[in-house]
Amino acid sequence: MNNENGIDLVTKTYIEKAYDTPEGKFNVVTSEVTERDPLSIEEEPGLVKFSYYECDVTTINGQEIHGEKTNTSPVYFFGKRITREEAEELAKNDEKIRRLLMPLKVFTNKDLCLTSVGKIALLKPGDMTVEEVREKTNSAENSK
Repeated sequence: MNNENGIDLVTKTYIEKAYDTPEGKFNVVTSEVTERDPLSIEEEPGLVKFSYYECDVTTINGQEIHGEKTNTSPVYFFGKRITREEAEELAKNDEKIRRLLMPLKVFTNKDLCLTSVGKIALLKPGDMTVEEVREKTNSAENSK
């Protein structure tokens, strides 16, 4: 919406990409996108996960004011979904995975992701790996 008072309101779509850092934290980079297609996102060095959201952006005399995040997508991970049992089996032979798994012990029934950078991430309901999205898309196309 644009009017003669110099005020413009639009809803924009953004992607938040989380990159692994040497400190074990995430460097989050946000950018505007025109579509919400997880299969269009290329795997990049250090990119662990990403999600989409929408936001109302009001522009007043050239200055943007961003509203609250809405319509947030699931989080998409580069990696492989694994069960707790699979993670514990991996941890038997890998000290790094054993250390990463320790803080997650309290989440007994949750699925995990062995990320593309070799870390363990807790998957929340609705979260998916990019490979799962690809498989779901392929199976939907094959059933047509």
